[in-house]
Amino acid sequence: MIKKASLLVALVCLSLLSSAQIISTYAGNGVSGDSGDGDPATSASIGGFSFSTFDKNENYFFSERGSHKIRKISNSGVITTIAGIGISGFSGDGGAATLAKLNNPIGIACDHFGNLYIADLDNNRIRKIDNVTGVISTLAGNGASGHTGDGEMATNASINAPTGICVDPFNNIFFTEIGSNTIRKITAAGIISTYAGTTNVGGTDSGDGGLATAATIASPEGICSDALGNIYFATSSRIRKILASSDIVISIAGTNASGFSGDGGLATNAVLNSPLAVAVDKYGNIFIADKNNNRIRQVASNGIINTIIGDGVGGYNGDNQPATTAEIYSPEGVSLDSCNNIYVSDLFNFRVRKITYDRCDYLQIKNQNSISNIDIYPNPTTNELQIDNIAIPTIYKIYNLVGTTLQQGTLKERSNIISIRAIPAGMYLLEMVDEEGNKTTKKIIKE
Repeated sequence: MIKKASLLVALVCLSLLSSAQIISTYAGNGVSGDSGDGDPATSASIGGFSFSTFDKNENYFFSERGSHKIRKISNSGVITTIAGIGISGFSGDGGAATLAKLNNPIGIACDHFGNLYIADLDNNRIRKIDNVTGVISTLAGNGASGHTGDGEMATNASINAPTGICVDPFNNIFFTEIGSNTIRKITAAGIISTYAGTTNVGGTDSGDGGLATAATIASPEGICSDALGNIYFATSSRIRKILASSDIVISIAGTNASGFSGDGGLATNAVLNSPLAVAVDKYGNIFIADKNNNRIRQVASNGIINTIIGDGVGGYNGDNQPATTAEIYSPEGVSLDSCNNIYVSDLFNFRVRKITYDRCDYLQIKNQNSISNIDIYPNPTTNELQIDNIAIPTIYKIYNLVGTTLQQGTLKERSNIISIRAIPAGMYLLEMVDEEGNKTTKKIIKE
């Protein structure tokens, strides 16, 4: 009886997988260009774009290096330009980002407050757009190409061709410095340091099992963080990981070879071909833009790699069909929304493609209605909390340690932001009860 039940569950999961991964066009009309602001993103012309990210409100951002701009697709599907005037150069700090000059922007990332960070490659700077004011500023880099300034304010440092960028759960910023084959870190206080790499000149990765600062790195580009602060990054032929608990670096996909092989087996034995971007979901699944293989590949939490998008042929077809039979052409960016739908920067198709799952957080292995999977951040916080992974409507209460209720309300499915500005600084309990009666209590701290 147990074997039959297990088989039934397996068949149901297999059935869902076979029908869940449907590809469509999310943005772009297939024509290279820079047009369409104020209109639906599917009718816009886009081109020369790379990495992408989501903010806390499910707005999608991508770097359009061909036009030296950053563009935004609102959660209602409308595209606009939020940074750059379309002319390469450096200007605009202290003013509106829409009036600034960028020079080949590549990596972008949002923090938990909605501020946007840009790896402004040919300006050798990291720039920031304030979520509230829209003002752009330089966070790191003095404009000179180099690798100096560790231990000092990041604005005084020389950096060398920043490419990928991410923000960890503690608001530290990490960026890949492809010009020096390193990864650098900027703390919340603005201090820069070298987090990985030795500024080696060469094309191989080495140092697995040792400290990241002693490892050699080959052309690092895309980078991301998981919920624990572990850092994942793409090199010329591998995906590597730096463990937050020890600063040890390991390889999790790829070898020093370049090509295509390994689907269905351990990712560490697979061969990749210029992987450019990497993303990780809340459940340990890793997604790789395997650029020259014209595929998106997934490393499951058990270490097995498979192709989930693309048949390996560079081209454009397959919308509204299973993603594994579709053609994509030189994918550069990959990012995830709060439901783990996948968004791909389909470079030479001049489109953003989307892979939609049948239900929110499909890749979650646990029960969809398990309230224990809720994520709350930042914690400690000052003014607001973001609460993610709400599967069904849920009632929340915030009460003090003597049991007095200070605030209450309803959380909708997916993501929520609740203001706690009216609550004094201190320690509180957040109680959540979903409509099925599942209950959990979390400690929160208001600074």
